[in-house]
Amino acid sequence: MKHSKSDVRCKFSALPELRFDDQQLPSFSGLIIFKQLFSTLDLRRRVSRCFEHRTLSPIFSTTSVAMRLIVSALLGYRRLRDVRYFQNDPLVLRILSVRGMSTASTLSRQLNALGDRIIGLFELLQQRLVLDALEREQLSRITLDFDGSVLGTCRHAEGVASG
Repeated sequence: MKHSKSDVRCKFSALPELRFDDQQLPSFSGLIIFKQLFSTLDLRRRVSRCFEHRTLSPIFSTTSVAMRLIVSALLGYRRLRDVRYFQNDPLVLRILSVRGMSTASTLSRQLNALGDRIIGLFELLQQRLVLDALEREQLSRITLDFDGSVLGTCRHAEGVASG
């Protein structure tokens, strides 16, 4: 089914009121905290700058696709098809500022169209977000913990030592 941009995109400016009393909360209600974080970090604008050189104007913008992947990871979903678990949740739609979500196949096609340049810009954004947070915290010391966890690869991953 083909959608128009106006069918998909919408704006929300106010955060819902968060009260801690006996309520019937949706499954993903904790996501509301990230709405404020995204706003504070100006994340949507910063993500969209990674894609501003693209001339395409798809119905589901590349920025929306990237934000959906971020929200999916926050919710614990790692596969593109997992959208079926949260595609109709009103709070998830509100966080993403959309009325509907693309299918996994549409998302896959859009991700496939991204080039190395965009991925590089996105990696730089990720690095900048981490460095900005470290600067804000003004930590006198940082401890990096590299543990010895070994992930099994059944000897099928190229360049991986068995152990």
